[in-house]
Amino acid sequence: MVVPLFCVEDEYMSNGLVFIPFAFGGNPASESGPRCIKHIIDKIEIDADIFCYEQSIDESPRDFLAQITYNLKDLIKKYEKLVVVGGNHLSILPLYRVLYQRNSKDVIITMDAHRDYYPEKSLSHASFLATICKNENKKHYLIGARDLDRHQEINNAIEILTDDLCKHQFSNITLLDIDVDVIDPIIFPSCGSPIDGGFSFEAIKEWVRFCDNRECKIISISEYIPNWDNAQVNAEMILEIIRVFLGQN
Repeated sequence: MVVPLFCVEDEYMSNGLVFIPFAFGGNPASESGPRCIKHIIDKIEIDADIFCYEQSIDESPRDFLAQITYNLKDLIKKYEKLVVVGGNHLSILPLYRVLYQRNSKDVIITMDAHRDYYPEKSLSHASFLATICKNENKKHYLIGARDLDRHQEINNAIEILTDDLCKHQFSNITLLDIDVDVIDPIIFPSCGSPIDGGFSFEAIKEWVRFCDNRECKIISISEYIPNWDNAQVNAEMILEIIRVFLGQN
C-alpha cells in the first residue's frame, strides 16, 4: 500500500503537490529528481498539501503505477490545483490513465522533445504513451517534439502541433505535462535525453500562464536529474514553474 510520507492536514489547502520518485524503464538517476525538489520545498513555505509516494521493495512497477493511479483519482477531485513532480516520464502515466478513463471532455497538453510512444515491447519512459487509446472526449496535443526526423509509428490519440497553440482557442485545459527535455538543453542540461534546440525558460512560464488562464487544473513535471544540476539552477527553475502555476511567485 502506497501512503503519503508527508502531508499537511492542519488546515484546508486548495492545492496539492505530489512527488513520485520512480525511474523504471528509464535513466535511474531521474528517480532522485522528485526527492531533490521535495527536499528544497520542505524548507520553504508553500500553500499546498504535500504527498510523496515511494515504491515498496516488494511492489512491482506495474502495481506501483496502478496504486498511484488510484491515489490520483482522489487527489484530482479534492484539489483545485494539483502539481505532480515525477522521476522519469513513465511516472506520469497514472495521470494520463485517470484522465483517459473518465468521461469528461479534457484537453491535454504534453510538452516533450520526444514522442514517447516508440514501438517498444516493454513499458518504458519512451513507449508509455503507446498504451493510450484514442478517446473522442479527449483532445491531446504534443508540443515541442524535436525527434520528427526519426521514423516512428503514429499514435492516433495524440496530435503533434508544430505551430503556436495560442492560435487554438480552447476555453479550458485540464493537464499541462512538461518533460523538461522540451527546454533548450543549453538552458536546462539536467535531463537524460537532450535534443538541440527547444523552448526558452521564459516560454515555458508563458505556457504555464497560458494554461492557467484556461482553467488548467493539473501540471506535471518530469525527467529532472539533479546529479547534473550545477548549484541547483535547474531545480530553482522547476520551483518557479510550480510557483507560477499556484500563483505564489
